Amino acid sequence: MRAAAAEQVAARICAAVRAQRLALPQGTVLEVTVSIGLACSDGKQQTLDALLQRADAALYQVKAAGRDAWQRCRASELRPALAPAMHA
Repeated sequence: MRAAAAEQVAARICAAVRAQRLALPQGTVLEVTVSIGLACSDGKQQTLDALLQRADAALYQVKAAGRDAWQRCRASELRPALAPAMHA
């Protein structure tokens, strides 16, 4: 999957989860959000562990910035890129 396509999927997932409301029997309504960390390969051979580490770093940056968003970490970067959060 190309990076742009992965970003679009992440944005749609964030919007879909944000739109959901969970009604509890007591009348309380819960709102749920999701944070997503993306890691894209540059086509060079990489280990799954390296990709997961970058995705994890991106995820924690999203959470530190306020959650309810996605962030991408490029293969050539040690730190996640500050990809814009897509709020619908």
